[in-house]
Amino acid sequence: MKEVREEILRLENVKFTYDKKKMAIDDISLSLYSGEKVAIIGENGSGKSSLFLVSNMINKISSGNIYLKNKKLSNKRSEINKLREVVGIVFQNPNDQIIASNVYEEISFGPMNLDLSLDEVKNRVEKSMETLGILDYRDRATQYLSGGEQKKVTIASILSMNPEIILFDEPMASLDMKSSRELEESLNNLSDKNIALLVSTHDINFVWRWSQRVILMDRGKIIIDCNTEDFFEKEEMLSKYSIDMPILYSVGKKLNMNPLPKTIEEIL
Repeated sequence: MKEVREEILRLENVKFTYDKKKMAIDDISLSLYSGEKVAIIGENGSGKSSLFLVSNMINKISSGNIYLKNKKLSNKRSEINKLREVVGIVFQNPNDQIIASNVYEEISFGPMNLDLSLDEVKNRVEKSMETLGILDYRDRATQYLSGGEQKKVTIASILSMNPEIILFDEPMASLDMKSSRELEESLNNLSDKNIALLVSTHDINFVWRWSQRVILMDRGKIIIDCNTEDFFEKEEMLSKYSIDMPILYSVGKKLNMNPLPKTIEEIL
């Protein structure tokens, strides 16, 4: 039986302009569902980051509608706050997000503002740290963490809010190979918890290996939105947008493999 996923967030005909002139998001309609793994690609300036910022109303849309679990949202502070509990963002640069000097304080900051009991805050923080494998970071100073360690802390701080969707703005940027592998493992752990993940990236091999669905953006518009296998079948169209084929996809095609391999182990 095909798994039925719940629609968490829906954007309908959303537009967003900078300075009332530059169209950053141009008539986008998009739904995100529980537990899905979505990659979003496109050149710098294509609108990926702008899409994230309107998706939890950091930037207010110029026109269109946003729905949270089928409820149309207004600009009321209470509705925006609820949206931001459900939809979290992990920014590309952890320094844009980390505000506390201590790891535990950083991760507990969000829950402390939700009028929760101290026991519930502690429970959320420890569960988040355990999921990210950073229980031993608890008392460390955030300023002395490596880039990969900071990234894990920012993810844990979002996770402590019990989100149903997390948006990642180029999470692998500036990370070494080891940190990138650890982060990918963290993404898989989050997906196992039925959290929807939308990840912007330039790593096409990661897209093929990890995602279930791919969105291609250009000039503020969604050009393609489909499952990963169908996405890479559109080779002629993708070439127009300078999208390379993943290495394992190309190897699998040459070897006439079915299904096409997502990992090296599937070739050996």
